[in-house]
Amino acid sequence: MNPFILILAILRRHRLITLLFVVIVALSIALGTGILSQEKALRQGSSTAADKFDIIIGAPGSQMDLLLSAVYLQPKAVELLDGKILSEVAVNPEVEFVAPLAFGDTHESFPVVGSTAEFITYLGDGKLEGRVFERIEEAIAGADVNLRIGDRFTPVHGHLDRSKSLSLDADTVTDADADAFFQALDAAHQEARKTVVGRMPRTGTPWDRALITPVESVWAIHDLPTGHDPSGPRAQALGAPFDSAFLPGVPALVVKPKSFAGAYALRSEYRGDRTTAFFPAEVLLQLYAVMGDARLVLSFLALATQVLVLLGIFAGILALMQLLRRQFGVLRAMGAPRLYLFAVLWGFLALLISMGSAIGLGLGWSCSVLLSAWLSNKTGIALHPGLGRSELWSAGRFVLIGYGLALVPSGILYRQPAIESLKQT
Repeated sequence: MNPFILILAILRRHRLITLLFVVIVALSIALGTGILSQEKALRQGSSTAADKFDIIIGAPGSQMDLLLSAVYLQPKAVELLDGKILSEVAVNPEVEFVAPLAFGDTHESFPVVGSTAEFITYLGDGKLEGRVFERIEEAIAGADVNLRIGDRFTPVHGHLDRSKSLSLDADTVTDADADAFFQALDAAHQEARKTVVGRMPRTGTPWDRALITPVESVWAIHDLPTGHDPSGPRAQALGAPFDSAFLPGVPALVVKPKSFAGAYALRSEYRGDRTTAFFPAEVLLQLYAVMGDARLVLSFLALATQVLVLLGIFAGILALMQLLRRQFGVLRAMGAPRLYLFAVLWGFLALLISMGSAIGLGLGWSCSVLLSAWLSNKTGIALHPGLGRSELWSAGRFVLIGYGLALVPSGILYRQPAIESLKQT
């Protein structure tokens, strides 16, 4: 006798109960799959975004804030590094190149960052639509910026607290002082219209949403020295070499070392009282540790949910068995072997678990894809969730446990005498 014929008959007869059980299993599996897939995508995406930033040097303070500002372009209040450090790092024999990063302005929702043409070439692997900037009023657009070559824009001052912007004690800053300061700053920005002369290739990082201008233009807009002697032959020059006597403070330096050993030497040399230097990976490890702890808690909750779901399903199946007891009793009385009835009930439960798990894997992955797309749009970090070994093992573990628990009601039915089943109906 083929047990699948009876299994299909039960599915058709009790389709609503079957559908309910499958949906519950699918939602349980989707929760665990989504957590694992999304956490892995965040790890990979954030790590890839930091690949081009070998060493970051900044003023002593929070390395996490510096990382978020320099790599992920998140508005954070960071101390300025003495401009003379830039000149010092530039001539270090272990350095292939160093690029300053200057933040504080935006255009619409896109951050405007000041840096050098060399940094743009490095970040885009030399692939650029158009050309790098050659004049202070020119800019480069990231791949996701809605500006084309030839478009013009005006940067807007933002992300700064008024009292901090004035570099005064908050108690000494009057409303009149603040208003006058920001009116002058807004006027300076209105006069500093930029023309897009190039577009970066897609990097899968927050820099796809950035507008990069000469660092000199950011300094000039804020009425600071531009790194070049205004009376010298390089008064209108862009980029290195800079004149240390005319270098203002910068939030961060991105350093590319010449060698692996040189990278550790530079980190050691510039990690002290004057500066902090770090590899982005070492700070990301701290972040991943926190994410890992959170994932562990969420995974445990997901597993507990799955176990409760299984117990709930089998409680429902025991109730369903009361409805099917007469049919099973009749089959036994007609000569159906116990093993056949055992196979019918176990196969029915196994089919529910398998169907729900398969649907749950797809649902969890789909939700992770949608969430990743939303996060990528907000942060610029390319996130690519997938179904890997951990997600498949999580679902497989659920299925194996379910198959094992399915033996309980099947065993009860196997041991139930036919005459007793008929008497209880």
